[in-house]
Amino acid sequence: MIRAVILLLLVLTCAPAPAASIFFPWHRPQVAEGPLPDPPPDAPGAPGQPQFAQDGDNVDVTWSAGTDADAYNFQWGSNDGTPDVVNGSVTPTALTLTPADFGEASVESFWFCAWSTNNGGTQVSVNNSCNNWAAPPPEDVTLTWTAPVTGGPVNGYRVYYGTTDGGPYTSSVDVGTSLTWTVSGLTGTQFFIVRAFNGTGEGADSNQVSHAF
Repeated sequence: MIRAVILLLLVLTCAPAPAASIFFPWHRPQVAEGPLPDPPPDAPGAPGQPQFAQDGDNVDVTWSAGTDADAYNFQWGSNDGTPDVVNGSVTPTALTLTPADFGEASVESFWFCAWSTNNGGTQVSVNNSCNNWAAPPPEDVTLTWTAPVTGGPVNGYRVYYGTTDGGPYTSSVDVGTSLTWTVSGLTGTQFFIVRAFNGTGEGADSNQVSHAF
C-alpha cells in the first residue's frame, strides 16, 4: 500500500507590531481665585499751553489739566542763553516763578514746558505744552507840575524818586526849567517829588505822587 505523504506548508505572515503610544496625564486648568487686577492706566493727555500773569515782581504760570493726569513735570529756563534749566514736579496746574528763582532782580523772560504724568506713563512733550514769556516793555509816565507862586526866581527843577513811600528818595534828575518830565525804564512802585532850585538852594518838596510800573 502506497501512502501519500502530503506536506502542508504553512506560511505565517507576521503583522508589524503596533506603534508605541504615549499618554499624557490630564491636568485640570488652574483658575486664580479672587478678582482680576485692573489693567494698567493709559498715558495721560497733554496739558494745555501754559499761560502767564505778572503779579508784581513775580510771574504766575497756569495750564489746563491733561486727561487722566495725576501730576505734572515741568521744565523752564531763561531765554538769554544761560544754561539754567530747572526741572520739577507739581500736583496742581499752577506755580509761581520769582526773581530769586532766576538769581536776578527781576524776571525778564523765560520758556516753560509742562508734561502730564500718571501711573501709566508720561505724556511726550508736544507743542501745546510749552510757551514763552517776556516782561512787557517799560511803561513811560509823564510828570507835570506848576511853578511856585512864592519865593525867589527859579533856575530849574529836580525830580526825586525811589521805592520808599515818603522817602528817602534814592535817585534824582535835573530837568532844567521844564514843567514836565517823562519817566521811563523804571520797575515796581516808584514815589516822586519835585523841588525848585536857584542859586540860594532848593525849595520845599512838592506833594508826593506814586506810580506802579
